[in-house]
Parts: sequence; C-alpha cells; structure tokens
Amino acid sequence: MNLTKHYNFTYSYNDEGTDYDGEYPTSVSLEKHLTFDECATWDAVLKEFLLFLSHVYGYDITNQVSFMTMEERLDRIREKNNLSSDWPYDEEDSYDEGEAASKV
Repeated sequence: MNLTKHYNFTYSYNDEGTDYDGEYPTSVSLEKHLTFDECATWDAVLKEFLLFLSHVYGYDITNQVSFMTMEERLDRIREKNNLSSDWPYDEEDSYDEGEAASKV
C-alpha cells in the first residue's frame, strides 16, 4: 500500500489602503498543493516550500537558506566517530548518541 502525505502552502496579501499608482498589485494570492509518498524526506518538502517562498518574494531564496539533510548529519556523525557506513543500521558499532551529538 502506497501512502501519501499532502502539503498545502498558501499566501494571501491584500492592501486596499495604500496607493501605489498601479505600479504594484493591491491583492496577491498564491497556493501550492503537493503530494509526496510517505517515504519522502523532510528536505524534499522544505525545498518545495523554499521554491514557493521564492515565488512569493519574487526572487530565488533557495540558496539563502542552509540546512543539513538527515543523511548529511549521519555522515558527519559517522566520520567524527569512525563508524561504519552502515551505522546506525548495523549492530556492530558502539555509539553514545549524547557524546556524538556534542561533537557535531
């Protein structure tokens, strides 16, 4: 069974009290509806949200927001603690989450 998650982004702006001599819109409404498989990572959703915000602002903001995916975070923990590339999915490595998290 293929489960999905739905995301709805909405932006509305209405400024009836300001006169811009027709240069700017007095009303703007944008909507974006997305459906992802349940296995989609949060960063895929975040990237779509950043694209949505780029349309709201009128310029690309995707490179102005930095984040680390879960896989990148796990890679950093593996590297700093000399863990196998299968960690945390293998059972051979010993790992103290609190100690490793303080090093990241």
